Amino acid sequence: MKVRIARWGKDLAVRISKQAAESANLREGDYVEMSVSKGATVIRKKSKPNYRLDELARRITPDNRHPETEWGPEKGSEFC
Repeated sequence: MKVRIARWGKDLAVRISKQAAESANLREGDYVEMSVSKGATVIRKKSKPNYRLDELARRITPDNRHPETEWGPEKGSEFC
């Protein structure tokens, strides 16, 4: 199967035909990993990351934590 590389913003993109996607069991939103080996581009389906809240919370540091935002005075029953 021959496909043409197209521009998508500043990046390049390859369109995967419906037939190829079905054969590879790929669906919109799936995660893939792309690698290059001996001049060949290889795309492999990856499982969706399984994040745990405690693991994500451990990554919070003073450097990547956002400051509180002032939204102005209360307008209604926000805290009821």
